[in-house]
Formats: sequence, C-alpha cells, structure tokens
Amino acid sequence: MFYGMELPPLIAQDKALAKEIEGWHVLFGQIGYWLIGLHALAGIAHHYLLRDNTVLRMMPGKRVSP
Repeated sequence: MFYGMELPPLIAQDKALAKEIEGWHVLFGQIGYWLIGLHALAGIAHHYLLRDNTVLRMMPGKRVSP
C-alpha cells in the first residue's frame, strides 16, 4: 500500500536477493552511524583539544570573530 493505493510488484519475489539487499542496507546504515559519531567526535576535539571556535561558529545566533 502506498498512500492508500495498491501498487503492482515491479519484480517477482526473490528471497535470496532480499537477503542480500538487507545485508547491504544494514552495512550502509552502520557506516552512516560511524560517520555521524566520528563527525561529532571531531567537533568535540576541535572545541576542547584545539580550542578553536569551530563549534561556536556553527551555532545559530552566535557572533564569533574569525
């Protein structure tokens, strides 16, 4: 069902293909979560270790001189 309409199947059911696609879907999801975590960690490192104003420049409404 898609917005109350039943759509015709585009391809026949294939359990082996579905399992493979699910594996790729999980892998890319995990990669995405790792990238989000590394990005947040880099922001924290810039703020606390390098002590530059990178995080402050990203915050809305903050005026920080370069």
